Amino acid sequence: MKIPLLARALLALVLAGAAGAAAAQSGAIPLPPPPPGTSRLPASTPGGRDPLRAAALFGFSRSQDGGDLSPMLRLEGVLPLSRTPAGLSVGLVAPLRAVYVRPKEADGIETSGVSFEATPGVRLALPLRGGKAAVRADAGVGVVHHRVTVLVDQVFVGRIRETQTSTTGIFRLGLGGSVALSPKLVLDLEPLSVGYDLDGGADWSFAAGVSFRL
Repeated sequence: MKIPLLARALLALVLAGAAGAAAAQSGAIPLPPPPPGTSRLPASTPGGRDPLRAAALFGFSRSQDGGDLSPMLRLEGVLPLSRTPAGLSVGLVAPLRAVYVRPKEADGIETSGVSFEATPGVRLALPLRGGKAAVRADAGVGVVHHRVTVLVDQVFVGRIRETQTSTTGIFRLGLGGSVALSPKLVLDLEPLSVGYDLDGGADWSFAAGVSFRL
């Protein structure tokens, strides 16, 4: 499968972050002692884990071949694995996406559908502004299941309903960010996510929602 330039650029960003994480874990940079009468704030232990997170995001998806925006619901769980001295968090992410394709009618044929996708993968997150905000990059591989309903009007017969299904592998890359609203509630944004399946299909999406630190 030929991966377009945008996907290659996102993949390069994810790999560069992973390389930086490995380099940072090789050793912490020593800090000077605090001034007399003061003490440092407790620092996160390198290699420690952040809390488990669960998120729900709502957005829209669109095929790169064109068409209308389709409503999308994304549910995901995030299991942090480690955190480098520089603050870069490496974790596993398990997103589930459901996309509803709105009905379209042309020449007496109406089509609608829904797709379900699971793309477990790796997430790199870099905190900003003291850890209240963060930017992230995701890369995952999984499967997508499409279910398309076709309604055809035939003379002397009436409306005939047919259902077509297909399942194939998919590769997905995404960029996003988050802002902590409270110690447990986080605003999640995913302005860009692109997916390429083994059948030659491609899509992009954007979404926003909230996540909870468990």
